[in-house]
Amino acid sequence: MPENTIKTELAITGMMCANCVNTVERTLRKKTPGIVTANVNYATETATIEYLPNQTNTNNICNAIKKAGYGSSNNIKYFIGLNALTREL
Repeated sequence: MPENTIKTELAITGMMCANCVNTVERTLRKKTPGIVTANVNYATETATIEYLPNQTNTNNICNAIKKAGYGSSNNIKYFIGLNALTREL
C-alpha cells in the first residue's frame, strides 16, 4: 500500500454480471480522482478500494458508484496498516 493511502471495503448492490464489475471498476479507476486501486468482486459483491484521503473520501466514492447506477452499503471498513476500523455513515 503506497504511503498516505487508505484502503476500504464496501458492499456493492445492483450488479448482475461481469460487465457490471467492469463498469464499477472503470468508474472508480478512471473517473474518480484520488483512487489508487479498485477491485470489485462479483461473487462477494464487494469492492476493495485504495485511495488518497487528501484527494477523495468515502462519500465521493459512494457517489461515483451511485452515478454509475449501483449502490453501496452504509457500513465501510477501513484498513490502516494492520488494523481494521468499521463505521456507519
